[in-house]
Amino acid sequence: MSADPALLARLADELGEDGLALLEAPDLDALHLLLLGGWRPRRTTTADAELLFRNHHTADRSRARQTALLLLTDRRWERLTRRLIDGLARSGLLGDDDLDDIALAALGGTRLALEMDLDALFSGETIVVLPGPDDDTDADDADDVDDADDVIDDPAPSAASGAVSRRVPPVLRRWAAARATGRRLLQPDELLALAASLPAGDAAALALGLLDALDVLPAGTAAVVLDTALSWPDGSVRAAALDRLVASGESERARQLAADDPDAAVRRRITARVDDQAQASLF
Repeated sequence: MSADPALLARLADELGEDGLALLEAPDLDALHLLLLGGWRPRRTTTADAELLFRNHHTADRSRARQTALLLLTDRRWERLTRRLIDGLARSGLLGDDDLDDIALAALGGTRLALEMDLDALFSGETIVVLPGPDDDTDADDADDVDDADDVIDDPAPSAASGAVSRRVPPVLRRWAAARATGRRLLQPDELLALAASLPAGDAAALALGLLDALDVLPAGTAAVVLDTALSWPDGSVRAAALDRLVASGESERARQLAADDPDAAVRRRITARVDDQAQASLF
């Protein structure tokens, strides 16, 4: 499906050959095939991803969740995951059930197994010209992408499996945990049990999502989640939990806990937060 030529011209300098190839994908299978490729320069905008989604699904929403998951797990937009989630949700093409399913899929394990019609994608009926290394992508962006971590794990999967494996960005996992909590798709104890089975970084993202949804939990459950987060191995989770204490008026408790924290960055952050709150209370 071709995009508006004026919009293509405005985006051309930033998106380069790769971005234009995506925007000019003739149909949804062609788009999905490009999104499964391993060469993916980083983006500083989600405009193209949101446009792709609207172009291909305004008239037909039947595979919108699949496209959304491909976009949200694509390294091109990994630094903009939160913005992209919001943009796809604002499109009006994903209902609450769709967003719930996306959240649960993102919480399914260390990697997301995405069911696809691989026979159709690789049948040869769709011809896609993949962008090559001559594109003017910034070298720094290209160098920090581990292509091997985000391509189809089995280059020729069987028709019976029909699944591709995708890395779940931490921000997507955090959003998914918050949504699963707020929508009561999973209970906090279920999410904490899942976190225990994940690598440290993925577990921390999940814990941060639980903290994001703390206000919707019953007081007793929220207290358990908060206490668990206060002793989390990852400093970013402990800092977020201490921030919640400060915000709820328990500044002195936060200061005392922070003073004993093994991470100097956490100690500095919370001390500054408490001092700022104390200064603000004087006016």
